[in-house]
Amino acid sequence: MADAAAVDVSGAGKGKVVKPLPAMQVLVNGRIEAVRRYEGKVYTHVLTPAPDQYTRPQLVEVRSPKRLGEKHDEISVTCVLGGYQRKPYQV
Repeated sequence: MADAAAVDVSGAGKGKVVKPLPAMQVLVNGRIEAVRRYEGKVYTHVLTPAPDQYTRPQLVEVRSPKRLGEKHDEISVTCVLGGYQRKPYQV
């Protein structure tokens, strides 16, 4: 069994205790690109930073009971992974 991922939640880095996230949780950092409401839930599209200048940034959809922010706000939120497996796209 793999160890939980470690995330520095303090932002200070050096000399601070790093708290591991429980299994199936992820820290999402990025900019809000779009927000929509459906059946009482808020769906927020978050554009994450690209790892380098040659890589496309990832778009993540976060479902929450309340709005996480306005369009173009920078956010950092801990999420529980979920969703459905989709058929892979073939070229």
